[in-house]
Amino acid sequence: MKKYLNVKNITLISLCFHVISIALGLIYAISTRYNISWDIGGFAYIFLLFYNFFYFYYISHNLNKKNRSAKIINALLYLYLLIQSVSMPMMMFGNFFLSSSYSTTFSDAYQLYFLIYGGFFGSLTYGLLLNAYIFKQIEVNELWDFSPKTYHKTLRRKIIDVIVLCIVLGFGFYLASIVLFGYRAFLGMVIPELALGFSFMFFAATAIVFKDVGQKNRKIYHVFTLITLIISVILFMPYALTPVAIRDAEKNFSEAFGEDWRNKIPTDVENKYFLKTQFSTLQYFLGVKSNNYIVEKDVLYFDGSKSPYEVDENITLYFDVYYPKEYSEDLPGQGSVLIRIHGGSWRSYDKGLSNMMQMNKYFASQGYIVFDIQYGLHRPNRQGDIFTPVNVLGNFNIDDMIRHIGEFTKYLAAHADQYNANLNSVFISGGSAGGHLACATALAIDSGRYRYLFSPKIKVKGIIPFYPGNVLPYEWGTPELVRPELMITAESPPSLVFQGYQDALVHWTVSQRWKDTYTAAGNQECAIIYFPLCGHANDLYFNSHFNLVFVYYMERFMYIYH
Repeated sequence: MKKYLNVKNITLISLCFHVISIALGLIYAISTRYNISWDIGGFAYIFLLFYNFFYFYYISHNLNKKNRSAKIINALLYLYLLIQSVSMPMMMFGNFFLSSSYSTTFSDAYQLYFLIYGGFFGSLTYGLLLNAYIFKQIEVNELWDFSPKTYHKTLRRKIIDVIVLCIVLGFGFYLASIVLFGYRAFLGMVIPELALGFSFMFFAATAIVFKDVGQKNRKIYHVFTLITLIISVILFMPYALTPVAIRDAEKNFSEAFGEDWRNKIPTDVENKYFLKTQFSTLQYFLGVKSNNYIVEKDVLYFDGSKSPYEVDENITLYFDVYYPKEYSEDLPGQGSVLIRIHGGSWRSYDKGLSNMMQMNKYFASQGYIVFDIQYGLHRPNRQGDIFTPVNVLGNFNIDDMIRHIGEFTKYLAAHADQYNANLNSVFISGGSAGGHLACATALAIDSGRYRYLFSPKIKVKGIIPFYPGNVLPYEWGTPELVRPELMITAESPPSLVFQGYQDALVHWTVSQRWKDTYTAAGNQECAIIYFPLCGHANDLYFNSHFNLVFVYYMERFMYIYH
């Protein structure tokens, strides 16, 4: 083994994988349809990220630090790790804010594209140039020292090194605990889906402060190495368990909607418009394209000053609508309507940024008419915040919220021709509190018992709740609107549910109860797509291994039933 473990060979391997990753990344960036190079590129990039830590350690450890050129290479290697650790948040933040913006063209958000592609190709290009430089210097004997190393540090320096390393490891433990055990606050909504990026960021940050710690004391060195590996593996696990989620999703989807469900989707539709695979790693880093859409913002549909209900007096409710640039019968949506209801504990948040806008763009590109709507929220003091506008706040209960959504259906029925919206094919979706309201709205319409609230022209074809918050006490409103499973019958619309097993706000058993009620009513058309180590709102990052797996089945579910 030692015969092959030398500077030349490991540098050559790194060079090759840098070239492969850049080439396949470029193919992904310019291609419009899935091909096998996407998966190969993802594998090559992940392998390279892991390999770079070994490469950094081996090269840096064997440089002759007394040589000036060797010191320069060593500094460049540290910069290599720093660039890698920075490139991850560049890509993730770029993708998140791009998917959370109303931008429709490259010029609208070129800064965000710079973050995404700059993070990916910038770090790879730097690594390629550094590898090429090192490869060119391999034969310069003065650069290398392969003899056993001894380290002489002052006690103060040793203490500082250990303290810094412990801080880094402590932060890693904190991130790992969120992944393993769930977390109720905002971090529980972002860490699991971004854990793949955090895994490499943590490894890079640890490597920067880790190299010399414990070299003299092998036990300390091995302990720190083991801790680092354990934390990194935990952070890597949500991504690594994606095949398990896909296997279970395929099984649950087939049980609910028929073993022959794939035969109901024409091959040309699937090949041209749908995700070809449940998840491809390059999608996580470089994003998913959605270009064929137009968005209209802030369309007024309800003026509370004209309402007969006194509680509505101070509110005005708006929606955003997304639709395809060019209507075509070839598009899978064919004008079907997707109503999206935002979450926020029935008290907070808004359409737009709070409601996974990339999902709206994606399905508008497929020919759906997507409405992202406001509704009245329960905040009697009417004090807004940065995420919650004042115009939606009041002393509203669940009945009021459902009534407001009903007002939107009446507006939609009156303006359907304006948007080429097919009212005979309506899907209702939402997350958390929005998931609950989606369930309640869809079943209330379908039941026929609330005709006075909704337009009679609306025909619900499917319910798509994300981690639905069907957990409210009955005093929040009419019992069957508060707990919509009370309205489930053998004829209820089919339902597809997104649910994480580590959800600390809506326990997975809430979604299971929803499905069990379908089954008890003699209705098999309900499937839950469960995700291991997935928390609440873990569809915030549209390109994640959680969300894209769900989108794969969601687009097929909607096509089958539209």
